[in-house]
Amino acid sequence: MTSWIVSYKRPVLWITAAIAVGAYWDPQALNGPFIYDDVASIVNNGAVSAASIEEMAPWQNVFRCDFWGTPMELPQSNKSYRPITTLTFRWNMMLSHILQTAGKEDHTYYFHAINVWIHGINTGLVTETAAIVLGGGASTSRSSSASPLSLGAPIIAGILFGIHPVHAEAVSNIASRGELLMTFFFLLAFLSYVNHIPAPIISEEQDTRIEKHGNEMDTKRKTTGESPAKGEDKQSSTPKPSDQPSTKQPTPTDISESPAIINMICVYVVPCLCMALSLFSKEQGVTTLCTLVAFDFIRHHSSIKSFLTKVRQGDAYSWAFLKRAGVLALQTLVLAGWRYYLNGETKPDFIAEQNPAGFAADRTIRVFSVNWVYCLYIRDMVLPVYLAPDWSGDGIPLIESFSDHRIWIVCLLWASVFGCVYSLCVGPPPKAGAVRKDVRQVILISFFAFLFLPFLLSSNLLVTIGLAKGDRVIYLPLFGYCLLQGLLCKVVSEYYQRCGPQGVILVVGIYAFFLLQFWFLGLGTNERNLAWADEYTLWTKAVLVNPRSAHTRGNAGRLMTKKQEYVQAEVILRPLVNMPNGDPNNTFLYVVALSKLDRCKEAIPLIEIATSLLLKERKLGGTRYKPQMSFHTESSLVIARSFCSQDVIEKGKLIQQSLVVDPNNEFARKHFMSYIEKLSQLYMQMKQMKEAEAHLSPQDHMNMVAAEQQLAAMREQMLQIIQQQNPPPNSEEQQRMKMQQMQQMMQQMQQQQQHPGMPQNQEQMQAMLQMMQMQQQQQQQQQQGMPTNQYQKCSSKRHKKCSIEPWTGTEQKERIERKAANKIEH
Repeated sequence: MTSWIVSYKRPVLWITAAIAVGAYWDPQALNGPFIYDDVASIVNNGAVSAASIEEMAPWQNVFRCDFWGTPMELPQSNKSYRPITTLTFRWNMMLSHILQTAGKEDHTYYFHAINVWIHGINTGLVTETAAIVLGGGASTSRSSSASPLSLGAPIIAGILFGIHPVHAEAVSNIASRGELLMTFFFLLAFLSYVNHIPAPIISEEQDTRIEKHGNEMDTKRKTTGESPAKGEDKQSSTPKPSDQPSTKQPTPTDISESPAIINMICVYVVPCLCMALSLFSKEQGVTTLCTLVAFDFIRHHSSIKSFLTKVRQGDAYSWAFLKRAGVLALQTLVLAGWRYYLNGETKPDFIAEQNPAGFAADRTIRVFSVNWVYCLYIRDMVLPVYLAPDWSGDGIPLIESFSDHRIWIVCLLWASVFGCVYSLCVGPPPKAGAVRKDVRQVILISFFAFLFLPFLLSSNLLVTIGLAKGDRVIYLPLFGYCLLQGLLCKVVSEYYQRCGPQGVILVVGIYAFFLLQFWFLGLGTNERNLAWADEYTLWTKAVLVNPRSAHTRGNAGRLMTKKQEYVQAEVILRPLVNMPNGDPNNTFLYVVALSKLDRCKEAIPLIEIATSLLLKERKLGGTRYKPQMSFHTESSLVIARSFCSQDVIEKGKLIQQSLVVDPNNEFARKHFMSYIEKLSQLYMQMKQMKEAEAHLSPQDHMNMVAAEQQLAAMREQMLQIIQQQNPPPNSEEQQRMKMQQMQQMMQQMQQQQQHPGMPQNQEQMQAMLQMMQMQQQQQQQQQQGMPTNQYQKCSSKRHKKCSIEPWTGTEQKERIERKAANKIEH
């Protein structure tokens, strides 16, 4: 019987899916821009984005590149191979082109909407799974006559999963769709497996022995007047097969409803297929089949000790479990080996700064620090108020001393884990009642099957990952915590059923607690959802939660600088400048803030340091070195230096130099246009002087002509930069559109000449215009294709008659260059 038929018989459980969708269905959030990892995984991913559907890269590139669009065979790839997730992004982009929303304000609407819908489906599947775990299996949970209280526990677990704020990063951040898809296929595999595995069959001899034992216990209680143990009724004292309650197991009749071939497909084929899809959505899906084995063992076997005893005795059901576990283990090894083979010969290129605890050189520091991160994850599950998108660098201090009080919390965590492992090995106490056994079973399933195993690949135990801590990685493991809260609801409900009116107060109190918790979590989810819809809000709040992270401060400072909040940006970025081997990009942001605050004396030395770091990185190279990013940063630093230059000539030279370093730097191009506007204003000032005076001296006339020529040269340089960035189109229609764009830009630049102004320094203006004249002559020589051994000689100051003359020697060339330099200085 498939999982969706089960859901059809219990549609009330899927109300949690509607609640989960409603928690994230906010117009502002659905129209939020691409932020954080969205830019790298979608916008800049060549396998996903393109100007139109026709210009998209071949779909095979989705299966050749990693999640960020880098070919898997390259050393720069971090080996995050998630083609299923990337394929959904590509479909989203195609839908945007079909609906003609690409590049518009509502471009991201369907990207976000699909994330929300997948989360809603996952919540429904989680509720269904909770009904099986808490309700005791297929037969009990499928019953149409289940009481409202018996359905309360899985609904509580489902709502908690759907509206928990820690899920905001996985749902609201488009790039985290891999977590959603991985969980979706994970839960499909689980439901397919548990609804078709056979259950232990109670023989007639066992049934007679159980009934006889129950009658003896009833007679003993009547004789001695002994009441049942706390949490135990008359039926709970009866031993069940495999020390588990018989009502918790699906009967043979349930399994026989489906043909044997269907059961085999749903136990072996469907889970294997779902694991493959889960694995290629996110790497954590590799533990899908391991979770099925863990659930199967804990549900049908009381302990490892009793299981080994049954195996030695030749118990048929125990041997059948071993066969199932062997097949699932073989499938896991094959799929995991295939995934490892796809990595190629190179290893993932991670940065140690992104996960200091996992890459710590000292083993003791590494063990305690990594386990402290586990404690922080548990804290976020219980109290989700310290949530941030980044915890790299010093965001989580390492435990480097035994005097650190956090060691005691880590030891408490180890004690809890040891208790679960000991209980799994030894089993429940001999005198434990049915309620206690049921509670123990749910706790072990929650911990091993849904908390530990799904988190295993992110735990730094098997492999060291490139992430210190991320809310998205506990998207599925949170289900284990939700099951524990559902268990609390179930225990209280069963107590009410046994005690009657005496348990009303407890039931009302526990449900009031859940309602208050849902209200608190709902507010937190709404806040985090809106934070992920606005990059400025996201990072400014992150600084308050995690001020130790340099990456967080850098992003917050960048957005504050962009909003011209220079005072706040200077405060945020100040600690980053004094860091050894700091990021030159952060230095650039800090220098911009200082220049706007008239603190250039502090800014110039920082630019020198940042530039030297760039040159050092460029010399060292490495797999993570990107020349384009390096030159972009250098270009931005040159622009930052121009902010602190009071000389108009020097400022122009620096701006032009920034474009030479990186012609694609939008920041530099913006200031290049601003400088052209300033030249236009100077030209208009000279023109006004001409109109004001009847006679203009030859020198002033020459300066005005030089300003006009310099302006035309800079226009030409700007158009050349645009043409370099946008190669000539092929079709006539595209050529016509490009020509229109260039004509519009020329018109805009001509309009900039219509802004008059008054000169501040006449001598400085004339010197600048002389410099423009020399630069104009050099640029004209380059444009005319003149060789370097020729120069342009003019017979008059008006430049009416000019001829190209050859250099007669090195001395003459140096003499002319020296004359030009002296003229500029004069």
